Amino acid sequence: MAAFLPHYAVHYADAEHSLEEVTKGYRLALVYSLCLPPLSMRHLKRGNDNLLSEELAETLSTMGPEEESFALLLLHEYTEKSIEDLGSGALKGIDRARFVALEEANAAVPADRKMQFFIARLKHEIKYYGENGYEMSWWEESSRNHTITWFSTSGRRFGAENSTMKMNFLNPGHETFYELWRPHGSSKEKGFMGNHGPSKKTMYSRYAVIAWPAARGVKNALEFINAEAAVSEMKTQKPIDTGAVGDILIKLQAELEKKKPNAKPISTEFFQALCEILVDAGDVAFVNEFFLKCFGKLCAHLQDKDAVVPVLTTMFRSLNWNEIGREVLESFGQLDHRTSLEIGVLVADGLDDGETKTALMHYGMEKAVQLSDGMASCSTKTAEILWKWVLGSDEPDALTTFAEKVTKSQPSSLDVATRVFVQCLDQIDTKGTKFAALAAIVEKRITWLKAQIQQLDKPFSWEMPDAEFSDNAQVQTFLRGTAQSMVTKDVHRFKKLQDAHNFVAKWMRAEQKSASYVMAASEEDGTAVVTITKTRAWFSARQKELLQYTTELEMLTTHFGEGAGASGDMELESAS
Repeated sequence: MAAFLPHYAVHYADAEHSLEEVTKGYRLALVYSLCLPPLSMRHLKRGNDNLLSEELAETLSTMGPEEESFALLLLHEYTEKSIEDLGSGALKGIDRARFVALEEANAAVPADRKMQFFIARLKHEIKYYGENGYEMSWWEESSRNHTITWFSTSGRRFGAENSTMKMNFLNPGHETFYELWRPHGSSKEKGFMGNHGPSKKTMYSRYAVIAWPAARGVKNALEFINAEAAVSEMKTQKPIDTGAVGDILIKLQAELEKKKPNAKPISTEFFQALCEILVDAGDVAFVNEFFLKCFGKLCAHLQDKDAVVPVLTTMFRSLNWNEIGREVLESFGQLDHRTSLEIGVLVADGLDDGETKTALMHYGMEKAVQLSDGMASCSTKTAEILWKWVLGSDEPDALTTFAEKVTKSQPSSLDVATRVFVQCLDQIDTKGTKFAALAAIVEKRITWLKAQIQQLDKPFSWEMPDAEFSDNAQVQTFLRGTAQSMVTKDVHRFKKLQDAHNFVAKWMRAEQKSASYVMAASEEDGTAVVTITKTRAWFSARQKELLQYTTELEMLTTHFGEGAGASGDMELESAS
Protein backbone atom coordinates (compact mmCIF):
# COMPACT_ATOMS: atom_id res chain seq x y z
CA MET A 1 0.00 0.00 0.00
CA ALA A 2 1.52 3.30 -1.02
CA ALA A 3 1.71 6.16 1.48
CA PHE A 4 -0.93 8.88 1.21
CA LEU A 5 -2.79 7.05 -1.59
CA PRO A 6 -6.53 7.31 -0.77
CA HIS A 7 -8.17 4.02 0.24
CA TYR A 8 -11.42 3.09 1.88
CA ALA A 9 -12.86 -0.05 3.51
CA VAL A 10 -16.41 -1.17 4.17
CA HIS A 11 -17.30 -3.43 7.09
CA TYR A 12 -20.76 -4.69 8.01
CA ALA A 13 -22.07 -6.69 10.94
CA ASP A 14 -21.32 -10.41 10.87
CA ALA A 15 -18.99 -10.06 7.84
CA GLU A 16 -16.33 -12.76 7.58
CA HIS A 17 -13.06 -11.13 8.63
CA SER A 18 -9.68 -11.68 10.29
CA LEU A 19 -7.21 -9.59 12.31
CA GLU A 20 -3.60 -9.52 11.10
CA GLU A 21 -0.61 -7.70 12.56
CA VAL A 22 0.91 -5.10 10.23
CA THR A 23 4.67 -5.79 9.96
CA LYS A 24 5.56 -3.55 7.06
CA GLY A 25 4.01 -0.98 4.78
CA TYR A 26 1.16 1.22 5.98
CA ARG A 27 -1.96 0.45 7.97
CA LEU A 28 -5.43 1.67 7.09
CA ALA A 29 -6.86 3.95 9.78
CA LEU A 30 -10.47 5.01 10.09
CA VAL A 31 -11.41 8.01 12.19
CA TYR A 32 -15.07 8.53 12.90
CA SER A 33 -17.48 9.94 15.46
CA LEU A 34 -20.97 8.82 16.44
CA CYS A 35 -23.61 11.53 16.60
CA LEU A 36 -27.31 11.35 17.26
CA PRO A 37 -29.57 13.18 14.81
CA PRO A 38 -30.83 16.42 16.29
CA LEU A 39 -34.43 15.34 17.01
CA SER A 40 -35.62 11.92 15.89
CA MET A 41 -33.24 9.82 18.06
CA ARG A 42 -32.52 12.06 21.05
CA HIS A 43 -34.48 9.63 23.22
CA LEU A 44 -31.59 7.17 22.90
CA LYS A 45 -29.25 9.42 24.85
CA ARG A 46 -28.79 8.30 28.44
CA GLY A 47 -28.80 11.07 30.98
CA ASN A 48 -26.73 9.30 33.66
CA ASP A 49 -24.40 6.37 34.15
CA ASN A 50 -27.13 3.77 34.86
CA LEU A 51 -27.64 1.02 32.32
CA LEU A 52 -30.92 1.19 30.41
CA SER A 53 -31.85 -2.26 31.75
CA GLU A 54 -31.33 -0.99 35.32
CA GLU A 55 -33.64 1.94 34.70
CA LEU A 56 -36.25 -0.36 33.19
CA ALA A 57 -35.94 -2.77 36.12
CA GLU A 58 -36.72 0.07 38.51
CA THR A 59 -39.81 0.90 36.46
CA LEU A 60 -41.00 -2.71 36.22
CA SER A 61 -40.58 -3.14 39.98
CA THR A 62 -43.17 -0.45 40.56
CA MET A 63 -45.79 -2.22 38.42
CA GLY A 64 -48.30 -4.32 40.33
CA PRO A 65 -49.92 -7.55 39.08
CA GLU A 66 -53.08 -5.64 38.15
CA GLU A 67 -51.27 -3.12 35.97
CA GLU A 68 -52.24 -2.90 32.32
CA SER A 69 -50.10 -4.19 29.50
CA PHE A 70 -47.73 -2.09 27.46
CA ALA A 71 -46.61 -2.30 23.83
CA LEU A 72 -43.35 -1.21 22.22
CA LEU A 73 -43.63 -0.65 18.48
CA LEU A 74 -40.72 -2.02 16.43
CA LEU A 75 -38.98 0.24 13.95
CA HIS A 76 -37.92 -2.39 11.40
CA GLU A 77 -40.09 -4.41 9.03
CA TYR A 78 -40.46 -8.17 9.64
CA THR A 79 -42.25 -11.13 8.11
CA GLU A 80 -44.27 -13.80 9.87
CA LYS A 81 -41.84 -16.41 8.57
CA SER A 82 -38.82 -14.67 10.10
CA ILE A 83 -40.59 -14.35 13.46
CA GLU A 84 -41.73 -18.00 13.39
CA ASP A 85 -38.25 -19.20 12.41
CA LEU A 86 -36.20 -17.05 14.79
CA GLY A 87 -38.54 -15.54 17.37
CA SER A 88 -36.92 -12.57 19.10
CA GLY A 89 -33.70 -13.52 17.28
CA ALA A 90 -35.21 -11.94 14.16
CA LEU A 91 -35.20 -8.47 15.76
CA LYS A 92 -32.70 -6.06 14.25
CA GLY A 93 -30.79 -2.97 15.30
CA ILE A 94 -32.48 -0.76 17.84
CA ASP A 95 -35.42 -3.20 18.12
CA ARG A 96 -33.05 -5.89 19.33
CA ALA A 97 -31.28 -3.54 21.74
CA ARG A 98 -34.56 -2.45 23.30
CA PHE A 99 -35.85 -6.02 23.61
CA VAL A 100 -32.60 -7.22 25.23
CA ALA A 101 -32.84 -4.33 27.70
CA LEU A 102 -36.41 -5.35 28.56
CA GLU A 103 -35.36 -8.98 29.06
CA GLU A 104 -32.43 -8.00 31.28
CA ALA A 105 -34.67 -5.73 33.32
CA ASN A 106 -37.28 -8.47 33.67
CA ALA A 107 -34.65 -10.92 34.90
CA ALA A 108 -33.66 -8.48 37.66
CA VAL A 109 -37.11 -7.92 39.22
CA PRO A 110 -38.76 -10.14 41.88
CA ALA A 111 -40.90 -13.09 40.73
CA ASP A 112 -44.17 -11.32 41.55
CA ARG A 113 -43.19 -8.37 39.36
CA LYS A 114 -42.03 -10.25 36.27
CA MET A 115 -43.55 -9.55 32.88
CA GLN A 116 -44.51 -11.89 30.06
CA PHE A 117 -43.47 -10.85 26.54
CA PHE A 118 -45.01 -11.54 23.14
CA ILE A 119 -44.16 -10.45 19.62
CA ALA A 120 -47.27 -9.31 17.80
CA ARG A 121 -48.26 -8.10 14.38
CA LEU A 122 -50.80 -5.31 14.77
CA LYS A 123 -53.07 -4.81 11.79
CA HIS A 124 -55.76 -2.16 11.53
CA GLU A 125 -58.07 -2.15 8.51
CA ILE A 126 -60.48 0.68 7.68
CA LYS A 127 -63.02 0.49 4.86
CA TYR A 128 -64.65 3.51 3.23
CA TYR A 129 -67.28 4.15 0.60
CA GLY A 130 -67.66 7.21 -1.63
CA GLU A 131 -70.57 9.52 -0.89
CA ASN A 132 -70.66 11.25 -4.27
CA GLY A 133 -71.55 8.34 -6.55
CA TYR A 134 -69.01 8.31 -9.36
CA GLU A 135 -66.49 10.56 -7.60
CA MET A 136 -63.65 8.95 -5.60
CA SER A 137 -63.67 11.63 -2.93
CA TRP A 138 -65.36 12.56 0.32
CA TRP A 139 -64.95 9.12 1.80
CA GLU A 140 -67.34 7.88 4.47
CA GLU A 141 -66.03 5.23 6.87
CA SER A 142 -67.98 1.95 6.74
CA SER A 143 -66.06 -0.37 9.09
CA ARG A 144 -62.94 -0.88 11.18
CA ASN A 145 -61.25 -4.13 12.10
CA HIS A 146 -58.28 -4.58 14.41
CA THR A 147 -56.44 -7.92 14.49
CA ILE A 148 -53.37 -9.10 16.34
CA THR A 149 -51.25 -12.06 15.25
CA TRP A 150 -49.53 -13.36 18.36
CA PHE A 151 -46.13 -15.06 18.66
CA SER A 152 -44.15 -16.24 21.64
CA THR A 153 -40.64 -14.81 21.91
CA SER A 154 -39.37 -18.22 20.71
CA GLY A 155 -41.44 -17.88 17.51
CA ARG A 156 -44.42 -20.09 18.30
CA ARG A 157 -47.41 -18.74 16.39
CA PHE A 158 -50.60 -18.63 18.44
CA GLY A 159 -52.78 -17.31 15.63
CA ALA A 160 -54.57 -14.12 14.60
CA GLU A 161 -57.41 -12.80 16.71
CA ASN A 162 -59.81 -9.89 16.31
CA SER A 163 -58.99 -7.60 19.19
CA THR A 164 -60.52 -4.78 21.20
CA MET A 165 -57.51 -4.75 23.53
CA LYS A 166 -56.55 -1.26 24.64
CA MET A 167 -52.86 -0.71 24.03
CA ASN A 168 -50.59 1.34 26.29
CA PHE A 169 -47.96 2.26 23.71
CA LEU A 170 -44.48 3.21 24.85
CA ASN A 171 -43.18 6.12 22.81
CA PRO A 172 -39.47 6.57 23.55
CA GLY A 173 -39.04 8.68 20.42
CA HIS A 174 -41.87 11.08 21.37
CA GLU A 175 -43.33 10.63 17.91
CA THR A 176 -46.75 11.91 16.97
CA PHE A 177 -49.59 9.51 16.21
CA TYR A 178 -49.16 10.38 12.54
CA GLU A 179 -45.44 9.60 12.67
CA LEU A 180 -46.07 6.28 14.42
CA TRP A 181 -48.53 4.93 11.88
CA ARG A 182 -48.62 6.83 8.59
CA PRO A 183 -45.38 5.34 7.12
CA HIS A 184 -46.75 1.86 7.83
CA GLY A 185 -50.06 2.26 5.99
CA SER A 186 -51.27 1.68 2.46
CA SER A 187 -54.55 2.28 0.64
CA LYS A 188 -56.34 0.71 -2.31
CA GLU A 189 -59.18 2.39 -4.14
CA LYS A 190 -61.80 0.98 -6.50
CA GLY A 191 -63.93 3.03 -8.82
CA PHE A 192 -67.64 2.75 -9.58
CA MET A 193 -68.59 -0.95 -9.82
CA GLY A 194 -72.08 -1.02 -11.37
CA ASN A 195 -74.39 -1.36 -8.38
CA HIS A 196 -71.68 -0.17 -5.99
CA GLY A 197 -70.01 3.19 -5.72
CA PRO A 198 -66.29 3.79 -5.23
CA SER A 199 -64.60 2.21 -2.22
CA LYS A 200 -61.30 2.43 -0.41
CA LYS A 201 -59.49 0.15 2.01
CA THR A 202 -56.66 1.42 4.19
CA MET A 203 -54.38 -0.98 6.05
CA TYR A 204 -51.90 -0.13 8.80
CA SER A 205 -49.52 -2.85 9.99
CA ARG A 206 -46.63 -2.86 12.48
CA TYR A 207 -44.85 -5.36 14.66
CA ALA A 208 -44.60 -4.75 18.38
CA VAL A 209 -43.40 -6.31 21.62
CA ILE A 210 -46.36 -6.61 23.99
CA ALA A 211 -45.89 -7.24 27.71
CA TRP A 212 -48.18 -7.80 30.67
CA PRO A 213 -47.67 -9.02 34.25
CA ALA A 214 -46.83 -12.74 34.30
CA ALA A 215 -49.18 -13.10 37.26
CA ARG A 216 -52.03 -12.35 34.86
CA GLY A 217 -50.52 -14.38 32.02
CA VAL A 218 -53.12 -17.16 31.82
CA LYS A 219 -56.06 -14.81 32.36
CA ASN A 220 -54.87 -12.33 29.73
CA ALA A 221 -54.02 -15.09 27.25
CA LEU A 222 -57.56 -16.45 27.55
CA GLU A 223 -59.05 -12.97 27.14
CA PHE A 224 -56.89 -11.63 24.32
CA ILE A 225 -55.29 -14.64 22.56
CA ASN A 226 -56.54 -18.24 22.82
CA ALA A 227 -56.45 -21.47 24.82
CA GLU A 228 -53.15 -22.54 23.27
CA ALA A 229 -51.37 -19.43 24.57
CA ALA A 230 -52.99 -19.90 27.99
CA VAL A 231 -51.77 -23.51 28.20
CA SER A 232 -48.28 -22.44 27.14
CA GLU A 233 -48.20 -19.92 29.99
CA MET A 234 -49.69 -22.31 32.55
CA LYS A 235 -46.92 -24.84 31.82
CA THR A 236 -44.46 -22.36 33.37
CA GLN A 237 -46.46 -21.98 36.58
CA LYS A 238 -46.26 -24.17 39.68
CA PRO A 239 -48.52 -25.07 41.36
CA ILE A 240 -51.30 -25.41 38.80
CA ASP A 241 -54.16 -22.94 39.23
CA THR A 242 -57.13 -25.34 39.13
CA GLY A 243 -59.60 -22.53 38.58
CA ALA A 244 -57.73 -21.47 35.45
CA VAL A 245 -57.79 -25.07 34.15
CA GLY A 246 -61.58 -24.93 34.07
CA ASP A 247 -61.45 -21.58 32.25
CA ILE A 248 -59.07 -23.06 29.66
CA LEU A 249 -61.44 -25.96 28.96
CA ILE A 250 -64.37 -23.57 28.53
CA LYS A 251 -62.33 -21.43 26.13
CA LEU A 252 -61.08 -24.48 24.20
CA GLN A 253 -64.59 -25.86 23.81
CA ALA A 254 -65.81 -22.54 22.38
CA GLU A 255 -62.86 -22.37 19.96
CA LEU A 256 -63.43 -25.94 18.74
CA GLU A 257 -67.11 -25.22 18.11
CA LYS A 258 -66.15 -22.34 15.79
CA LYS A 259 -63.25 -24.12 14.08
CA LYS A 260 -63.79 -24.77 10.37
CA PRO A 261 -62.64 -28.00 8.63
CA ASN A 262 -59.89 -26.21 6.68
CA ALA A 263 -58.66 -24.17 9.64
CA LYS A 264 -55.03 -24.19 10.82
CA PRO A 265 -54.32 -27.54 12.54
CA ILE A 266 -53.90 -27.75 16.30
CA SER A 267 -50.29 -28.29 17.29
CA THR A 268 -49.06 -31.49 18.91
CA GLU A 269 -47.17 -29.36 21.44
CA PHE A 270 -50.45 -27.84 22.66
CA PHE A 271 -52.22 -31.22 22.88
CA GLN A 272 -49.40 -32.73 24.91
CA ALA A 273 -49.10 -29.74 27.24
CA LEU A 274 -52.85 -29.66 27.87
CA CYS A 275 -52.96 -33.36 28.80
CA GLU A 276 -50.01 -32.90 31.17
CA ILE A 277 -51.77 -29.98 32.86
CA LEU A 278 -54.97 -32.00 33.27
CA VAL A 279 -53.02 -34.73 35.07
CA ASP A 280 -51.00 -32.28 37.19
CA ALA A 281 -54.17 -30.46 38.26
CA GLY A 282 -55.14 -33.61 40.17
CA ASP A 283 -58.88 -33.30 39.52
CA VAL A 284 -60.45 -36.05 37.39
CA ALA A 285 -63.48 -33.82 36.81
CA PHE A 286 -61.33 -31.74 34.44
CA VAL A 287 -60.08 -34.90 32.70
CA ASN A 288 -63.61 -36.16 32.15
CA GLU A 289 -64.80 -32.75 30.93
CA PHE A 290 -61.93 -32.69 28.44
CA PHE A 291 -62.78 -36.11 27.01
CA LEU A 292 -66.52 -35.53 26.84
CA LYS A 293 -66.50 -32.00 25.41
CA CYS A 294 -63.16 -31.45 23.66
CA PHE A 295 -61.28 -34.63 22.75
CA GLY A 296 -63.23 -35.71 19.67
CA LYS A 297 -63.17 -32.29 17.96
CA LEU A 298 -59.55 -31.72 18.97
CA CYS A 299 -58.49 -35.00 17.34
CA ALA A 300 -60.25 -34.00 14.13
CA HIS A 301 -58.07 -30.87 13.88
CA LEU A 302 -54.82 -32.25 15.31
CA GLN A 303 -51.72 -31.56 13.22
CA ASP A 304 -50.20 -34.99 13.86
CA LYS A 305 -52.78 -37.73 14.49
CA ASP A 306 -50.01 -40.17 15.45
CA ALA A 307 -49.30 -38.04 18.53
CA VAL A 308 -52.57 -39.07 20.18
CA VAL A 309 -51.34 -42.55 21.16
CA PRO A 310 -48.12 -41.65 23.05
CA VAL A 311 -49.79 -38.70 24.79
CA LEU A 312 -52.78 -40.75 25.98
CA THR A 313 -50.52 -43.64 26.98
CA THR A 314 -48.53 -41.34 29.28
CA MET A 315 -51.72 -39.75 30.59
CA PHE A 316 -53.47 -43.04 31.43
CA ARG A 317 -50.47 -44.33 33.36
CA SER A 318 -51.15 -41.62 35.95
CA LEU A 319 -54.94 -41.99 36.19
CA ASN A 320 -57.42 -44.44 37.72
CA TRP A 321 -59.48 -46.13 35.00
CA ASN A 322 -62.48 -46.49 37.33
CA GLU A 323 -62.66 -42.69 37.53
CA ILE A 324 -62.25 -41.87 33.82
CA GLY A 325 -63.05 -45.04 31.83
CA ARG A 326 -66.67 -44.35 30.94
CA GLU A 327 -65.93 -40.83 29.70
CA VAL A 328 -62.85 -41.93 27.74
CA LEU A 329 -64.71 -44.65 25.85
CA GLU A 330 -67.64 -42.32 25.22
CA SER A 331 -65.24 -39.80 23.67
CA PHE A 332 -63.67 -42.53 21.52
CA GLY A 333 -67.16 -43.14 20.17
CA GLN A 334 -67.11 -39.63 18.68
CA LEU A 335 -64.30 -40.71 16.34
CA ASP A 336 -64.72 -42.82 13.23
CA HIS A 337 -64.88 -46.58 13.82
CA ARG A 338 -61.39 -47.52 12.62
CA THR A 339 -59.66 -44.60 14.36
CA SER A 340 -61.27 -45.33 17.72
CA LEU A 341 -60.30 -49.01 17.40
CA GLU A 342 -56.69 -48.22 16.57
CA ILE A 343 -56.26 -45.60 19.31
CA GLY A 344 -57.71 -47.95 21.92
CA VAL A 345 -55.53 -50.92 20.94
CA LEU A 346 -52.29 -48.96 20.41
CA VAL A 347 -52.66 -47.09 23.72
CA ALA A 348 -53.37 -50.38 25.52
CA ASP A 349 -50.25 -51.90 24.00
CA GLY A 350 -48.13 -49.22 25.68
CA LEU A 351 -49.58 -49.88 29.14
CA ASP A 352 -48.64 -52.43 31.76
CA ASP A 353 -51.09 -55.25 32.45
CA GLY A 354 -53.98 -53.98 34.50
CA GLU A 355 -57.51 -52.67 34.44
CA THR A 356 -56.89 -49.89 31.90
CA LYS A 357 -55.12 -52.18 29.44
CA THR A 358 -57.81 -54.86 29.71
CA ALA A 359 -60.65 -52.37 29.26
CA LEU A 360 -59.07 -50.82 26.16
CA MET A 361 -58.34 -54.22 24.61
CA HIS A 362 -61.94 -55.28 25.20
CA TYR A 363 -63.06 -52.04 23.55
CA GLY A 364 -60.79 -52.74 20.58
CA MET A 365 -62.12 -56.29 20.22
CA GLU A 366 -65.73 -55.08 20.31
CA LYS A 367 -64.97 -52.54 17.58
CA ALA A 368 -63.06 -55.11 15.51
CA VAL A 369 -65.90 -57.63 15.39
CA GLN A 370 -68.14 -54.86 14.03
CA LEU A 371 -65.88 -54.36 11.01
CA SER A 372 -67.10 -56.00 7.83
CA ASP A 373 -63.59 -56.52 6.43
CA GLY A 374 -62.08 -58.52 9.28
CA MET A 375 -59.73 -55.65 10.22
CA ALA A 376 -58.34 -55.39 6.68
CA SER A 377 -58.79 -51.61 6.93
CA CYS A 378 -56.73 -51.46 10.14
CA SER A 379 -52.97 -51.17 10.30
CA THR A 380 -50.98 -54.40 10.44
CA LYS A 381 -49.60 -53.39 13.84
CA THR A 382 -53.09 -52.93 15.32
CA ALA A 383 -54.29 -56.30 14.00
CA GLU A 384 -51.21 -58.10 15.32
CA ILE A 385 -51.52 -56.54 18.79
CA LEU A 386 -55.20 -57.42 19.07
CA TRP A 387 -54.77 -60.98 17.83
CA LYS A 388 -51.89 -61.63 20.23
CA TRP A 389 -53.95 -60.31 23.13
CA VAL A 390 -56.95 -62.45 22.17
CA LEU A 391 -54.77 -65.56 21.83
CA GLY A 392 -53.13 -64.93 25.20
CA SER A 393 -56.34 -64.04 27.02
CA ASP A 394 -57.59 -66.29 29.81
CA GLU A 395 -61.17 -65.42 28.92
CA PRO A 396 -62.64 -68.50 27.16
CA ASP A 397 -65.17 -66.55 25.10
CA ALA A 398 -62.75 -63.91 23.78
CA LEU A 399 -61.19 -66.03 21.04
CA THR A 400 -64.41 -67.83 20.14
CA THR A 401 -66.31 -64.57 19.62
CA PHE A 402 -63.48 -62.97 17.68
CA ALA A 403 -62.73 -66.01 15.52
CA GLU A 404 -66.38 -66.54 14.56
CA LYS A 405 -66.56 -62.98 13.22
CA VAL A 406 -63.20 -63.11 11.42
CA THR A 407 -64.03 -66.44 9.76
CA LYS A 408 -66.86 -64.69 7.91
CA SER A 409 -64.56 -62.06 6.39
CA GLN A 410 -62.83 -62.29 3.01
CA PRO A 411 -59.90 -64.77 3.06
CA SER A 412 -57.67 -62.25 1.28
CA SER A 413 -57.65 -60.18 4.50
CA LEU A 414 -56.63 -63.04 6.82
CA ASP A 415 -52.86 -62.91 6.22
CA VAL A 416 -52.13 -60.92 9.39
CA ALA A 417 -54.26 -63.27 11.50
CA THR A 418 -52.65 -66.46 10.20
CA ARG A 419 -49.15 -65.00 10.61
CA VAL A 420 -49.88 -64.23 14.27
CA PHE A 421 -51.32 -67.74 14.73
CA VAL A 422 -48.00 -69.27 13.69
CA GLN A 423 -46.05 -66.92 15.99
CA CYS A 424 -48.22 -67.85 18.99
CA LEU A 425 -48.71 -71.54 18.20
CA ASP A 426 -46.32 -72.73 20.91
CA GLN A 427 -48.63 -71.14 23.52
CA ILE A 428 -51.74 -72.99 22.31
CA ASP A 429 -52.89 -76.53 23.10
CA THR A 430 -53.24 -78.20 19.69
CA LYS A 431 -56.06 -80.36 21.04
CA GLY A 432 -58.01 -77.53 22.66
CA THR A 433 -60.87 -75.30 21.47
CA LYS A 434 -58.52 -72.39 20.69
CA PHE A 435 -56.60 -74.44 18.14
CA ALA A 436 -59.84 -75.64 16.53
CA ALA A 437 -61.06 -72.04 16.17
CA LEU A 438 -57.79 -71.01 14.57
CA ALA A 439 -57.72 -74.03 12.26
CA ALA A 440 -61.06 -73.00 10.76
CA ILE A 441 -59.62 -69.59 9.84
CA VAL A 442 -56.41 -71.14 8.53
CA GLU A 443 -58.39 -73.60 6.41
CA LYS A 444 -60.20 -70.75 4.71
CA ARG A 445 -56.93 -68.93 4.05
CA ILE A 446 -55.21 -72.06 2.68
CA THR A 447 -58.05 -72.73 0.25
CA TRP A 448 -57.76 -69.17 -1.03
CA LEU A 449 -53.97 -69.40 -1.31
CA LYS A 450 -54.17 -72.56 -3.40
CA ALA A 451 -56.64 -70.93 -5.77
CA GLN A 452 -54.44 -67.82 -6.13
CA ILE A 453 -51.33 -69.91 -6.75
CA GLN A 454 -53.14 -71.90 -9.43
CA GLN A 455 -54.10 -68.66 -11.14
CA LEU A 456 -50.62 -67.10 -10.90
CA ASP A 457 -48.45 -70.12 -11.69
CA LYS A 458 -48.37 -69.62 -15.48
CA PRO A 459 -45.47 -69.51 -17.99
CA PHE A 460 -44.47 -66.11 -19.31
CA SER A 461 -46.79 -64.55 -21.89
CA TRP A 462 -47.48 -61.05 -23.15
CA GLU A 463 -51.17 -61.64 -22.45
CA MET A 464 -52.59 -59.46 -19.70
CA PRO A 465 -56.13 -60.88 -19.49
CA ASP A 466 -57.53 -58.40 -16.94
CA ALA A 467 -56.00 -55.25 -18.44
CA GLU A 468 -58.20 -52.14 -18.59
CA PHE A 469 -57.94 -49.17 -20.96
CA SER A 470 -61.10 -47.10 -20.75
CA ASP A 471 -60.13 -44.61 -23.49
CA ASN A 472 -60.05 -47.12 -26.36
CA ALA A 473 -61.47 -50.64 -26.63
CA GLN A 474 -58.96 -51.65 -29.34
CA VAL A 475 -56.02 -50.72 -27.12
CA GLN A 476 -57.57 -52.75 -24.31
CA THR A 477 -57.93 -55.72 -26.67
CA PHE A 478 -54.26 -55.37 -27.62
CA LEU A 479 -53.21 -55.36 -23.95
CA ARG A 480 -55.16 -58.55 -23.34
CA GLY A 481 -53.68 -60.24 -26.42
CA THR A 482 -50.32 -61.86 -27.21
CA ALA A 483 -48.72 -59.07 -29.29
CA GLN A 484 -45.93 -57.09 -27.60
CA SER A 485 -46.45 -53.71 -29.28
CA MET A 486 -48.88 -51.76 -31.42
CA VAL A 487 -49.08 -48.44 -33.28
CA THR A 488 -52.25 -46.37 -32.98
CA LYS A 489 -52.26 -45.28 -36.65
CA ASP A 490 -55.54 -47.01 -37.53
CA VAL A 491 -56.88 -47.02 -33.97
CA HIS A 492 -56.67 -43.47 -32.66
CA ARG A 493 -56.17 -40.35 -34.81
CA PHE A 494 -54.31 -37.25 -33.61
CA LYS A 495 -54.55 -33.86 -35.33
CA LYS A 496 -50.94 -33.00 -34.57
CA LEU A 497 -47.88 -34.40 -32.82
CA GLN A 498 -48.53 -32.38 -29.65
CA ASP A 499 -51.88 -34.15 -29.25
CA ALA A 500 -50.05 -37.48 -29.36
CA HIS A 501 -47.59 -36.26 -26.72
CA ASN A 502 -50.51 -35.17 -24.53
CA PHE A 503 -52.10 -38.61 -24.94
CA VAL A 504 -48.86 -40.27 -23.84
CA ALA A 505 -48.48 -37.94 -20.84
CA LYS A 506 -52.05 -38.62 -19.71
CA TRP A 507 -51.83 -42.41 -19.85
CA MET A 508 -48.33 -42.70 -18.44
CA ARG A 509 -49.53 -40.75 -15.40
CA ALA A 510 -52.65 -42.89 -15.01
CA GLU A 511 -52.74 -46.10 -13.01
CA GLN A 512 -52.03 -49.10 -15.22
CA LYS A 513 -54.70 -51.55 -14.12
CA SER A 514 -53.61 -55.18 -14.39
CA ALA A 515 -51.13 -54.23 -17.10
CA SER A 516 -47.71 -52.67 -17.71
CA TYR A 517 -46.63 -50.76 -20.80
CA VAL A 518 -44.76 -47.71 -22.09
CA MET A 519 -45.81 -45.23 -24.78
CA ALA A 520 -43.93 -43.01 -27.22
CA ALA A 521 -45.27 -40.35 -29.60
CA SER A 522 -43.81 -39.95 -33.10
CA GLU A 523 -44.70 -39.15 -36.72
CA GLU A 524 -45.01 -41.60 -39.60
CA ASP A 525 -45.38 -40.09 -43.07
CA GLY A 526 -46.57 -36.83 -41.50
CA THR A 527 -49.15 -38.57 -39.31
CA ALA A 528 -48.89 -38.37 -35.51
CA VAL A 529 -48.99 -41.80 -33.87
CA VAL A 530 -48.34 -43.43 -30.50
CA THR A 531 -46.45 -46.70 -30.12
CA ILE A 532 -47.53 -48.82 -27.14
CA THR A 533 -45.06 -51.45 -25.92
CA LYS A 534 -45.79 -53.93 -23.15
CA THR A 535 -43.23 -54.48 -20.38
CA ARG A 536 -42.49 -57.43 -18.10
CA ALA A 537 -43.33 -55.44 -14.95
CA TRP A 538 -46.86 -56.86 -14.68
CA PHE A 539 -45.64 -60.47 -15.02
CA SER A 540 -42.80 -59.83 -12.53
CA ALA A 541 -45.25 -58.46 -9.97
CA ARG A 542 -47.38 -61.58 -10.34
CA GLN A 543 -44.30 -63.77 -9.86
CA LYS A 544 -43.52 -61.88 -6.68
CA GLU A 545 -47.07 -62.52 -5.46
CA LEU A 546 -46.72 -66.18 -6.41
CA LEU A 547 -43.57 -66.54 -4.30
CA GLN A 548 -45.22 -64.76 -1.38
CA TYR A 549 -48.33 -66.98 -1.49
CA THR A 550 -46.29 -70.17 -1.96
CA THR A 551 -44.13 -69.35 1.06
CA GLU A 552 -47.19 -68.62 3.20
CA LEU A 553 -48.90 -71.84 2.09
CA GLU A 554 -45.84 -73.89 3.00
CA MET A 555 -45.70 -72.23 6.42
CA LEU A 556 -49.37 -72.86 7.19
CA THR A 557 -49.39 -76.46 6.00
CA THR A 558 -46.24 -77.13 8.02
CA HIS A 559 -47.87 -75.94 11.23
CA PHE A 560 -51.50 -76.90 10.63
CA GLY A 561 -51.11 -79.96 8.40
CA GLU A 562 -51.84 -80.84 4.78
CA GLY A 563 -55.46 -81.61 5.61
CA ALA A 564 -56.26 -77.95 6.16
CA GLY A 565 -57.99 -76.51 3.15
CA ALA A 566 -59.00 -79.87 1.72
CA SER A 567 -62.68 -79.36 2.35
CA GLY A 568 -63.30 -78.07 -1.15
CA ASP A 569 -62.65 -75.32 -3.61
CA MET A 570 -63.82 -71.79 -3.09
CA GLU A 571 -64.90 -69.10 -5.50
CA LEU A 572 -61.95 -66.98 -6.60
CA GLU A 573 -61.93 -63.36 -5.51
CA SER A 574 -61.19 -60.86 -8.21
CA ALA A 575 -57.51 -59.97 -8.19
CA SER A 576 -57.61 -56.23 -7.70
